[in-house]
Amino acid sequence: MILEIRNFRGIAKANIDLEKIALVTGRNETGKSSIAHAAQAVLTGNPVPIAGIKKSEAAMLIHAGTGNGSVSLEREGGSARIAYPKAEKETEGDPPSSSPIAVGMVSPADMERADLSAVLLDYLKAAPSEDDLREAVKPINVSEEGFARLWKSVTENSWDGAHKQAKEKGIELKGAWRECAGEMYGSSKAETWMPPEWESDLEGASEESLQAVATEAGEIRDAAIAHTAISEDKIAMLRAKAANSDKLRDDIRDLVKVLDDANKAVLDSAEELKNAPRPDEEQETVACPHCGKDCVIHAGTLIKPPPVANSAENAKRRAIVEAAVQKQLKASETLKSANMKKIEADRALVEAESAQAELDAIDEKGDSGTADDAALERARRDVQYAENRFQAFKIKTRADNL
Repeated sequence: MILEIRNFRGIAKANIDLEKIALVTGRNETGKSSIAHAAQAVLTGNPVPIAGIKKSEAAMLIHAGTGNGSVSLEREGGSARIAYPKAEKETEGDPPSSSPIAVGMVSPADMERADLSAVLLDYLKAAPSEDDLREAVKPINVSEEGFARLWKSVTENSWDGAHKQAKEKGIELKGAWRECAGEMYGSSKAETWMPPEWESDLEGASEESLQAVATEAGEIRDAAIAHTAISEDKIAMLRAKAANSDKLRDDIRDLVKVLDDANKAVLDSAEELKNAPRPDEEQETVACPHCGKDCVIHAGTLIKPPPVANSAENAKRRAIVEAAVQKQLKASETLKSANMKKIEADRALVEAESAQAELDAIDEKGDSGTADDAALERARRDVQYAENRFQAFKIKTRADNL
């Protein structure tokens, strides 16, 4: 097995046969430590075997005055090589290798107890095997999937790390069980524990079937709520309409009086307009059938033409006529409005009396919503029962899985 060194620390070039015991001697500062560090680097795969130097600073290991260096170790069947300054390792076949302790990089006396235990277990082959662990967990019926996770934890975290992880997981699961069951965890208790709402037929149930039952019960409850709400709304509407009956009758009596007064006002205003004096320009003259002289028609009577009025008199007559016209228009509007109000009041009274008749019929049948209320209450109880069973199944399943 040949150790080849090129431009590494204090060694510019060296080829050393390590097949047998190799004794390296020399004065101080002649490269003895450089040879040891070169062997350590290539055997352990750690390109920077000197404390205090980072891999990014590997160029510091190159022989002064040169830009590249390398360390390689070759034996029959394989080789290993590290090139500097990149500190890259290359291997072929079955390369030679060794531990940091074997090459003197680490002293057992300086190691932490846990690290030393792990090293000694490995050297002595005293660590339990996968088969040992499988045999140990047989009494607790660990599944293959669970065992695979357990062994993975051992290989990744060591036995001590796996034990610590398992202990922490146990504390976590006990807390989860307590949160789920509402009681402190106990192995014997957990084997027989049942939720308060648990029933024996739940043993053969499934979460999907129980969820379906709860959903169906909820739909029936919602339908009952909708039906009850419609019935209550209808009764409330009928009562509101029927409550207006007396007021509507009073309103109609008042409107009849208003109609009578308005009708009389229309007739009076028409008569007043008929008898109002007309201005000269509005007087129509006709020939008298007896004497042939011009006459005028006033209030339906043929009379002699009055003397021609002056402008002031004509203005007064026009004002009287306009006032009579406005009075007639106002009386007509009042009559029209009162008539519309009476028609609306009559219609509302018919609806109110019809609503009261329907309420009377409901009272006679005894249909006050009691049946609907009872159906709704049953539906609500069914929903609560279905949901309790569903939750009990979920809690029991979760507790068992924990």
